[in-house]
Amino acid sequence: MPNYLQFEEYLSKKNDSIKIEFAEIEKIVGNLPKSAYEYKEWCSNHPSHPLMKVVLKNGWKQKNLDLFLKKIEFYQSKKIQNITPKNNQSLTKTRTKIIDPTKLLEEIDSLIPEKKKLSKVNITIHSNAVMLAEIYLKEIHQEVQNWETKLGSDSGLDIVGYLNNKEVVVGEVKSTIPYGGNRLGAAQAKSIKHDLDKMKKYPNTSKYFFILDNMAKIAVMHSFQNKLEDIKVLAIRNLWKPPR
Repeated sequence: MPNYLQFEEYLSKKNDSIKIEFAEIEKIVGNLPKSAYEYKEWCSNHPSHPLMKVVLKNGWKQKNLDLFLKKIEFYQSKKIQNITPKNNQSLTKTRTKIIDPTKLLEEIDSLIPEKKKLSKVNITIHSNAVMLAEIYLKEIHQEVQNWETKLGSDSGLDIVGYLNNKEVVVGEVKSTIPYGGNRLGAAQAKSIKHDLDKMKKYPNTSKYFFILDNMAKIAVMHSFQNKLEDIKVLAIRNLWKPPR
């Protein structure tokens, strides 16, 4: 039976990378099984075979395996795999190299300006969408005397139209882009539900829920088809027309 622990001692005396023939490995550990010469999986970077179990445990990996020439190359990896038995099975645990916390903080600091810039972009998109929705509503509700519009605010409704000091039109605008084109994420669905619930508090009004494009509209109608009731869902790209 081959003694694979002998290969551990061999690796401890090497640096960087090693090119070695199977015949040389056999001189170190003893005769290898026939499967080592026939199947690449026997030398894969997985601790399912005894030689690679020793190799990975000591922070090495293999590459450039050549079963025709019976050669293999081992190189030092950045990860060390500790193989510990549990319930008669081998489990692989990976100990990654230590990362300098200072480097992580420096990277965070470098990305904060980008995060702030993205926040401004989102506010601009929403504000422009609200103004487009307002133009559309003014075109089809010319009887409305006064309009109240909120830009960049999460509190209250985005658009409210008054006639004789009473709310007669309410509008909410969402610049949500669904995941995967037509699927709302959990957080997106929760936020949209919150907006729809706000509109239901105005019973005797014309209610409009604006979303950016038709794909987003389909996602909203699919997710809330039983909750829209008298709320009209409109895609701004499809329905808004410039004032004449």
